[in-house]
Amino acid sequence: RSARSSHGFTESAHNEKQIISSINDESFMSQRSEEESQDDSIDDEDDEHPLDGVENAEELPMPEEINDNGIASPDLVHKVEDLFGSYRTKCFFSKNWTLREAALAKMTLLVKEICSNSNGDCAEALCNIIEVGLESSNLQVYLAALILLGES
Repeated sequence: RSARSSHGFTESAHNEKQIISSINDESFMSQRSEEESQDDSIDDEDDEHPLDGVENAEELPMPEEINDNGIASPDLVHKVEDLFGSYRTKCFFSKNWTLREAALAKMTLLVKEICSNSNGDCAEALCNIIEVGLESSNLQVYLAALILLGES
């Protein structure tokens, strides 16, 4: 594996970021909107809230759509969506720290079940999720990422 740079990214991750920045954003967003039709949203009142089990989940605001703001690569967004669903992914990449913290708390509740049912893709995605959480300047998000690390 390649060595880490001073920014914590591997050389391949840096190259991947350059390649991804050249991809047409519209095609990525249209692909994501098609995938969201199989969403874990809260459209149906009879459905369980995607953050069920997290304190005050029903009182949290709706997460905004994920845009190409440089926070995460489309590849990471896709991996998180595959494991935890679109709604939780939107919460995790939200600008609102309470949504990020709630997403990490729900991921902590689901991690053992999700990873036992995945076919090996879980470890890399979890490391990336935890890394993003630990890079947060918000203490609650940072602590939620540490708790997820402890449960992983």
